[in-house]
Amino acid sequence: MVRDDAMPNVLEMGVGAVAVAFKMISDDYKPLVTFSVVNKRHQARAFPVNPRDETRRAM
Repeated sequence: MVRDDAMPNVLEMGVGAVAVAFKMISDDYKPLVTFSVVNKRHQARAFPVNPRDETRRAM
């Protein structure tokens, strides 16, 4: 888990490490990369199966 205030540092290190790995494969290998950041939400239900599991936090 990463705190919100640490995200810029993690992003910088992560992107740098991926770039170095691609360069090790080939100097010309520069694919498009997508990073996904997901926050944890307690009791969030995107699609509750049972109606009694629904909360105001449902997406």
